[in-house]
Amino acid sequence: MPDKVKTSENPQKQDAGSSRRRLVPPIWIIATVVVLILLPFGVRIGNLIDSNFGVNLLTVLGFFLTFVVLLLWFLLFSGYRFRTRLFVLAAFILAGIASGLLFKIDNFSGDLVPTFAFRWTPPADELLKVPDPSKSREDVDLLTTTENDFPQFLGPNRDLRAKVIALDHDWDRNAPKCLWRRPIGAGWSSFVVVNGFAVTLEQRGELEMV
Repeated sequence: MPDKVKTSENPQKQDAGSSRRRLVPPIWIIATVVVLILLPFGVRIGNLIDSNFGVNLLTVLGFFLTFVVLLLWFLLFSGYRFRTRLFVLAAFILAGIASGLLFKIDNFSGDLVPTFAFRWTPPADELLKVPDPSKSREDVDLLTTTENDFPQFLGPNRDLRAKVIALDHDWDRNAPKCLWRRPIGAGWSSFVVVNGFAVTLEQRGELEMV
């Protein structure tokens, strides 16, 4: 009596099921993406980093790594057709080139939040009026010093501390009162404060001013 041989149910059906599974990222990719996305939110909610600059930087890094992981899986390991993967890659490249041609980063806030503008928009510092030196104030006294001065880079002791001034840590509830505000041009210099006067460097178009 001949032996019975067990064969697979349907090879084509198994191949189709395997192909469908390859159209969805594997569990380790999904877990990595979830961690990269939730980590910045966890840092924000838990207030683990005091600086908004650091939190925003971590958020940008997390989303960038998420994009890279998903893109590499899609291009190299997914079950999508080669033509589809090539089309998506070309679409991302063209979108990046178009964005670079149309938009620019006009400036960054102190918390690393960018402000975007069209490429053809003139820089904000070029739109400011150039002050007339003949109308400069004559009562500016930078020779008289006080205990409230912040006379050099990072402060009196170069430790980024102003010991004679107490500020509330919660500016959402108890923000300091704004005494004056003045628009200035582009610049990377910090401020020094002497005798109640704040001094910095700025640029307006081709001019650099104090």
